[in-house]
Amino acid sequence: MSDDRPAAADAAPETTQDIPPALRLTRGVRVMWALIAGAVCAAVVLRYDVTPAAAVFAVLALLLVCAAAGDAATWRIPNALVLTVVLLWVVSAAVSVVAGWRSLAEMALQCALGALAAVGPALLVTAVAAAFGKEGFGGGDLKLLAAVGLFFTWRENLVALVIACVVGAVLGLVLKLRRGVEKLPFGVGIAVGWIALILL
Repeated sequence: MSDDRPAAADAAPETTQDIPPALRLTRGVRVMWALIAGAVCAAVVLRYDVTPAAAVFAVLALLLVCAAAGDAATWRIPNALVLTVVLLWVVSAAVSVVAGWRSLAEMALQCALGALAAVGPALLVTAVAAAFGKEGFGGGDLKLLAAVGLFFTWRENLVALVIACVVGAVLGLVLKLRRGVEKLPFGVGIAVGWIALILL
């Protein structure tokens, strides 16, 4: 009886708690993420000057850096962070409509198409992977993609998604070769893809 229990434990599926983090949040790593966040925010201000757009994109870029840091350290993107991204979009969209910069119908259509373009391909890949018993995108990845997709057009989101996938593939290969880890913190790819889009 006692001999069966360890075997059952060994057969249990591996969880994210069993996998070492891609990048531990040591003091040096925290400083690195803080420097990256500061540099990105400064680059956004230089790109858009001191404008409402610069404020929105700087906060969005900061949230994306936080998502990347958290995913690399814990393999998770918290719902609270995704909700903050959505709330940022709600505020910026409301200001745009009230100020008369864009109509409500135009805003709603663009945001719906943008979110679909950002998360749709990832959902399709996840569904196909599940059909073959493989792991696709994580729930946090999908939620963050949909949230960040609200800010941009569907064409822009597709460009950012391609960049994110290239970065994710390279990062996944590095983790597999150097650490033997099959998972990848796709939040890092999302951050790179959409911050690049903001700065283009």
